[in-house]
Amino acid sequence: MIRVLLAGDSPALRAALAGLPLHPDAFEIAGHVRGGPELVERTLDLRPDVVLLDLSAGEIGGLDAVRRLTQLPIAPRVVGLVSTESAEVRAAAGAAGADGVVSAADPALGTVLARLFPAWWGAWVRGRFLDDIPVGLLRTAPDGLILDANVAMARMLGFADRVELLGASFADLYADLADRERFLELVRRQGEVRGFEARCRRRDGRTVWLRFTARAVPDDQGGILYFEGVIEDVTERRRAELARAGTEALLRAVVDADPDCLKVLDPQGRVMLINRAGVEMVEAGSAEEVVGRELAPTVVPEHRPTYHGLVERAAAGHAGVAEFEIEGRQGTRRRVESRALPLRDADGVVTAMAADAARNEDFNISASRELTVAEIARIVWEACGNDPDAFALEHLPAFEVDVQRRWPSVEKARRLLGWEAQIG
Repeated sequence: MIRVLLAGDSPALRAALAGLPLHPDAFEIAGHVRGGPELVERTLDLRPDVVLLDLSAGEIGGLDAVRRLTQLPIAPRVVGLVSTESAEVRAAAGAAGADGVVSAADPALGTVLARLFPAWWGAWVRGRFLDDIPVGLLRTAPDGLILDANVAMARMLGFADRVELLGASFADLYADLADRERFLELVRRQGEVRGFEARCRRRDGRTVWLRFTARAVPDDQGGILYFEGVIEDVTERRRAELARAGTEALLRAVVDADPDCLKVLDPQGRVMLINRAGVEMVEAGSAEEVVGRELAPTVVPEHRPTYHGLVERAAAGHAGVAEFEIEGRQGTRRRVESRALPLRDADGVVTAMAADAARNEDFNISASRELTVAEIARIVWEACGNDPDAFALEHLPAFEVDVQRRWPSVEKARRLLGWEAQIG
């Protein structure tokens, strides 16, 4: 910290002070002298690092005051303040012993002090830069003693400032000491850690999730001198992940409870997600055996064009319904009715397809030739949704009907197996 004595009270002095980064960690105003007679006395008493001397104020003594200050046994740095700067004034002040001159028109006091105190100024600027970074910077001894930290680190842990944090033990801030042991093991073995996350406790007792990227700095004997690194507060991200995981678990439970096969396919037809009923339908051992694979091989060969057409329509952005037969891994054949819907991202691009498949436990009308034409007509009428235009079919091949006689489309009523009837 640089201690400053102000000498004078003019607009030039106030302008120079406006350009000075008066930060409590940088400068301290040691005192203020308004008249010349007490200047030397106050300088000897206060021992300032620098005197800001208003050369435009006659009562201060001007260049003579500069000479007297520079001749003191422990002389401070002297910076002259002038209302207007000229080469002559700068030369005269320099001849009298001033270390620099600052004008009211160009208050560059910080630049002058940077030249006069380069080591201090560089350290202070670096410190201010590190304090302004919105992530925590930390240095600790191997036993956890906090040796240095920036302001963001102090605030992250609930301390009022970095000074209050220094000397505390970071080892005491772990919510689970096993996390500290894992951190120490990793950094000792690898020399550094990246993306290590652990729960820690703030000073007020609240729990936060912190993400560590740190390294071990060795000493001359090959041991660890200290640890240093960057620490981020990832509490909100962790909470969001836990909430999302809970939601996903709930949705998974709902999906698995559905008795029909539910699945999500990528645009190439590969399974991204499938529920328990779907796994059982294809007679796989687990969802892991199905995810990442196409379902087309489970569709019987003669029905694969129908299946591929359904998938291709959904990938192109169109919903569809189709009926086809599948054969499970254990050889069981089933007729299923499947609906497919395109899933779009925020830009409207189809990124996946949701599909369901319900078993169609049917009986074959061709095997029950006692049905009268009137009964067949009634079934087809229901299948056509009571639509006279759809019902006006002159020739119907033989067909299958599900036991509950729920027909989603006229196309299904046309799937006949060896039976013809004249409806009219």
